[in-house]
Amino acid sequence: MTVKNYHKMETLYTKIKYLEHLNFIKPSGFMLNSDEIYEKSITNGKIYIYVATDEHFPHSAIFGQVVISIRFTNVEDIFSQACASTNNLVYVAEDDDFTFGKGFAHSVIGQANFDSLCDNEVHDDQSFNVVRPLLEQMINAALQWANQNDTLQNAYNNAELLSFDARTKLYSQPFPNKYLIVKKLLNKPDFQSYYNELIDFYTNEEPDSNEITFLQTLKTHLDNL
Repeated sequence: MTVKNYHKMETLYTKIKYLEHLNFIKPSGFMLNSDEIYEKSITNGKIYIYVATDEHFPHSAIFGQVVISIRFTNVEDIFSQACASTNNLVYVAEDDDFTFGKGFAHSVIGQANFDSLCDNEVHDDQSFNVVRPLLEQMINAALQWANQNDTLQNAYNNAELLSFDARTKLYSQPFPNKYLIVKKLLNKPDFQSYYNELIDFYTNEEPDSNEITFLQTLKTHLDNL
């Protein structure tokens, strides 16, 4: 074996090494699941943290932003029931659907540092240690956000402080339906008026009989809570 080939074998970046690196920065209390996502159970839900990665095995990996999502079981179960009741013709629910989500990138570490993630391909422990502080900084910011939104009430209250556009990006899609469910679960007084607004919108502004059927079905489930 030549020295060149030996060196190439030594610098192979395998999936096993990648998972080892993910475990190095795994947040306390979380587990790394089979989808390579950190997850943690909370009351009435789960928190997921995903480190975006471009995988170039067996040579390297390029790390990117950190994305956090919170799945509130009561919200997603109701949405799933409405999907099933309408034969999944309008929306289809998935087991990993989340209720709120947010990405952490250049707003946390700065644009220059974020760009440097793309310039620093990880292929061993030494190159991983170059990007590790930036990844941990984004993960810590995501954890701080999760701590502030660890109940449905807190998540709703914090989202209400945002502009409408920012709020729609924080909720998972379809926003109107998830928003309606949350309002009902939290006994918000504007639940009925918001439902009426949605029906009016899909009746007059953007006519869509399928959306109306789904909303009516969803409301039936909500009224039976």
